[in-house]
Amino acid sequence: MGYVHDTHMSQYIPPTAMHCVTGTWTQTAGAFAGTEAKHKAANAETSVINIPIMLPSNSFALKGAKLASVEVDYEIAAQAATSITATMNKVTRGADGADATVASVTVTQDLTAGTDAADVDEH
Repeated sequence: MGYVHDTHMSQYIPPTAMHCVTGTWTQTAGAFAGTEAKHKAANAETSVINIPIMLPSNSFALKGAKLASVEVDYEIAAQAATSITATMNKVTRGADGADATVASVTVTQDLTAGTDAADVDEH
């Protein structure tokens, strides 16, 4: 039994799969026709968006998926944020009857969290 080593796969996670915490969020049309977005009105509060990164899995050896990188694109449209800080957790599923475990994963932001990542712009 062979396996496929495809290094060019990518997967889009739609805004409808994201979970928003704190504040009032709405599902809205995106900036381009045929796209969608999560929208939150400017407000002085800390908000969290959980983005589930779903990977294909398989019960046979060498038939799963290896996550090499994650890219999150977002837009700040009206008013700059105080800061944008990315965090990531890896959830490892347990065997039958065992609890899943959660561990923090190191994240590198391309933009400085307190300045560039918080500017009104597309990121």
